[in-house]
Amino acid sequence: MDLFNTQNSNGFLSQPAQQPTNLFSSASPPAQRAPTHSAYNKNSLSLSLSVQRSAAGAIVTARFTNTSNFERLTGVGLQAAVPKTQKLQLNAVSKGELDGGEEAVQSMKIIAVEGKQLPPKLRLRLKVSYTKDGAGSVVDQVDWSEPA
Repeated sequence: MDLFNTQNSNGFLSQPAQQPTNLFSSASPPAQRAPTHSAYNKNSLSLSLSVQRSAAGAIVTARFTNTSNFERLTGVGLQAAVPKTQKLQLNAVSKGELDGGEEAVQSMKIIAVEGKQLPPKLRLRLKVSYTKDGAGSVVDQVDWSEPA
């Protein structure tokens, strides 16, 4: 008997008991992605936001992309503020250093304070910070409103 039970008692190879399952045939359709909105595009750094809403609040995903082919961005990060009628939980950025063409993601959860609801269009004040190769640190503030 071998490890994979591929030989029968006569020493001949036997057929497997079951056909392999096609993992893609029963796969559910891909999840629909939230629309992406540009929030910042300067000095080879592009920042886009996507918003997914639920009854509990909204999850905003910030995607940083180094649009340069050769330059490196370090210290990439985002700070955010919301109006007083909302609460914000900001998660850490997935990667603080981006070589040419690389991406990083940072997510945030926004909920309404007790007794309130989230507005139809979210508003965020963003502070984008990074350092570009050969240049000093950059800190830019952006006021972003969710498009209709």
